[in-house]
Amino acid sequence: MVIREALTLWEDHEVLIMLEELLEKTRGELILSLGDELPQETEERLMDWILRRKGGEPLQYILGKWWFYGLEIQLIEPVLIPRPETEQLVALALPHIHAQDRVLDLCTGSGAIALAIANAVPDAIVTATDLSPAAIRTAEHNRDRLGLRGIQILQGDLFEPVTGERFHLILSNPPYISTEDMGKLEREVLQEPRLALWGGDDGLSIYRRLTMEAPAHLYNGGRLMLEIGSGQGEDLRRLMAEAGFTEIEIYRDLAGHDRIVSGQIR
Repeated sequence: MVIREALTLWEDHEVLIMLEELLEKTRGELILSLGDELPQETEERLMDWILRRKGGEPLQYILGKWWFYGLEIQLIEPVLIPRPETEQLVALALPHIHAQDRVLDLCTGSGAIALAIANAVPDAIVTATDLSPAAIRTAEHNRDRLGLRGIQILQGDLFEPVTGERFHLILSNPPYISTEDMGKLEREVLQEPRLALWGGDDGLSIYRRLTMEAPAHLYNGGRLMLEIGSGQGEDLRRLMAEAGFTEIEIYRDLAGHDRIVSGQIR
C-alpha cells in the first residue's frame, strides 16, 4: 500500500497525523512522498489505528499524546484531552502573571494549563490539583518529561490540598456538561472520563463551589479565570458577582460561543 492509498481508508487529515507519527516525517515530507510504499509493519500498525478510530477511540488516545500551547502533552492514562479552546484561557491569563506570582490550576487533568503557564513564565510559582489519581499520574509524568519540575501537583478535591493558601491567579477548566447534554455527546468524547466532563444536572455544580470558595484563596486584587461551556456566560457572571468578584468579563471563542469568564476580587 502506498501513502496515497492509505489516505482513502479514513479521514485523510487524521491518517496524515497517524503517518507523521508512524513514519516520523513532517506533513510536507509526506505530501512529497504520496507514491511511496509503506513498510509492512507500518501498514499493519496504521490499519490497527484506523480500526480503533472507526470504533470510536479518540485519535489523541491512539497516539498517546496531543499538542497544547506548543507543548507535547502525553496521555499515558485516560484523562481529559487538551483542546484548542483551552489555549485561549492560557493566552488570556498570561498577561496577568508576573515573576514570583502564585498560580493555581484546579482540575488540572493532563496538566496542560499548569505546564503551559510554567513554560511561558518560568519564575511563576505554579500549583495544580486534581481529584483523579490517573490525572495526577499523567500530570506528574508530563511535568517531569518536560523538565518543568517546579510545578507542585497535589491530589484532592478542588481547594482541599491548598487549604489556607492564597494565590494571585486561579485558573480552571472544570467539568461543565449538563446531564441533558451528556446524552448528546459524540461517542469519541464519551471515551473521556465522566469525572472530567459531567458538571451536574445543569452543568454548574463545580462552578458554584469554585466561585464561592475562590475568594478565600486569592490575594486582594487576585483573579479567577474559568473556561465555560457555550451559553454559560451569564450564569457565571451572576455566580461570580454573588461571590464578590468585580470587573467580570466574558470572552468568546472563534465560533462566537461563551468560552472564558474572568473576575477580580478586592
